[in-house]
Amino acid sequence: MDAITKTDDPTEGQTLQKIEAYLRGVQADDEVVIRNTHGGILTFEIAKVTGTKPSSGRLYTDLSGGYGGCAWYMKSGKNTYYPGGQSQLFIPTDAIREFMNEHPTGMWTYKTYSPE
Repeated sequence: MDAITKTDDPTEGQTLQKIEAYLRGVQADDEVVIRNTHGGILTFEIAKVTGTKPSSGRLYTDLSGGYGGCAWYMKSGKNTYYPGGQSQLFIPTDAIREFMNEHPTGMWTYKTYSPE
């Protein structure tokens, strides 16, 4: 598994403002991306929105990611059960889908070196 550099991350450039605008506009059956960074590995999952509750600023998905449950904040994309966790919602893009196809088991988020 290769190590990732900052420019390899397909979520690069997705600002909190863009994410919030997208998440506030989703409806049931729309897609969102769950970005997980557990154990130094970057992975993505495509999740379906199962419902929204704009009055509380939350949306719900069919998947929970690596941490927390299936409820997410629209403002930040963070999980409502574990907002400090390593799972967050992002906008589904072609770059993310391409990354998922090229790295189905994820990619290291740091470089490792073996002693010579």
